[in-house]
Amino acid sequence: MKPKDWVLFVALGLIWGSSFLWIKIAVREVDAFTLVGWRLLFGTLGMVAVIALRRPPFPRRRSIWLALALLGIINTALPFVLISWGQKTIDSAVASILNSTVPLFTMVIAHFVLHDEPITARKAVGLVIGFGGVLALLARDLEAGNLGVGILGQAAVLLAAVSYASASVFARRTMREVSPLVQAFVPMAIADAIVWTAATQVGNPGRLPALPLTW
Repeated sequence: MKPKDWVLFVALGLIWGSSFLWIKIAVREVDAFTLVGWRLLFGTLGMVAVIALRRPPFPRRRSIWLALALLGIINTALPFVLISWGQKTIDSAVASILNSTVPLFTMVIAHFVLHDEPITARKAVGLVIGFGGVLALLARDLEAGNLGVGILGQAAVLLAAVSYASASVFARRTMREVSPLVQAFVPMAIADAIVWTAATQVGNPGRLPALPLTW
């Protein structure tokens, strides 16, 4: 990798990792659906500007648009809401560790869905080491019995990881001809519409946070 790639990689890790901390702060005052709705709205507006500047080609086939819509659900709306809801009862550190299982679940799902991604002996060893590493990071909470608290929250974050992994494999099969910018923009916009619709039914979108830190 080039130095520029390493900088982008580290920046992505910092942004992604810190999001769990900010989610934990925000869910003290905002319900999961409303929080995700605002996050996706800001992201969608930012992508509108990028799309306007770069003008990538949009797909014409209906099947691709349906695939983009499904990605909006399983790669954005569902995992975002599950993680936000789960962090109401679990620490941000636990959530981030559980979310680190995404590549492990991706490997397992790809083995059954993609003909060119079998689990070899080397990958099997990697899976064992990976899951072992997750357990090692959670060892202190396991010993203290803290993981039993918020078991539904932990399950929600793990389900989000499975959803991310499924989306990754699905995108590999369906998004070969789609611009990365379109892959980022369209599912996000669709997910935002879905989440805001749900927020009006089960959330409280009219409630504004009182704490400056939440904003």
